[in-house]
Amino acid sequence: MLRFVLIAAFLHDVVVGDLLSDSGKKAFLSNHNEHRRSIAKGNEKNKNQQAMPKATNMLKMVYNKDLEKKADDWAKACNFEHTPNIDYGQNLFMSSEALSQEDAAKQAGDSWWKELTDIYNTDSVAFDGNAFQAGHFTQMSWAKCRSMGCSVQKCSFGTFVVCNYENGNMMGDNIYESGETCSNCPAGTKCNDGLCAVDCKKKRKRRK
Repeated sequence: MLRFVLIAAFLHDVVVGDLLSDSGKKAFLSNHNEHRRSIAKGNEKNKNQQAMPKATNMLKMVYNKDLEKKADDWAKACNFEHTPNIDYGQNLFMSSEALSQEDAAKQAGDSWWKELTDIYNTDSVAFDGNAFQAGHFTQMSWAKCRSMGCSVQKCSFGTFVVCNYENGNMMGDNIYESGETCSNCPAGTKCNDGLCAVDCKKKRKRRK
């Protein structure tokens, strides 16, 4: 069963917005992959200033239009709570400012990631009760999560962001596997600056 962190709020409104532009999608992907790359290389510290372990299997994320559509359908209600009864991961963010898609991507991603230094107080990579308290961070750094899709909506209270993820935050599983960076990339991927990215050469061969 997927577990999520909920920031309590009760906001309902009328929304105006569209699916993300190409630059908006790129902004969300870049922000997530930059943070994932940083922890995979061992460049991050937790709340106690302990160095977080490097990751052997951190996938490079790609964009998923189906996850985006689900995020968009939910975000349009301007209801700041998680979608009920879903089988995928989800992070929420709200700002009182009217943000561009690109600014929303950075502010949302950076605020979720900040749970590492504000809340996460262990160098363990196990997703347990302690990690659950920093669930936005753990969702962003879930190594086996390959795809994501987001929505940015303008509501009267400001900007509402919903990001959906194919998987993540599974109780009892590891956020990522600790060890030398990229030393255990899944089959069909190869190391690309700290992240396990789909091997385009193998992908092209399969299409022939």
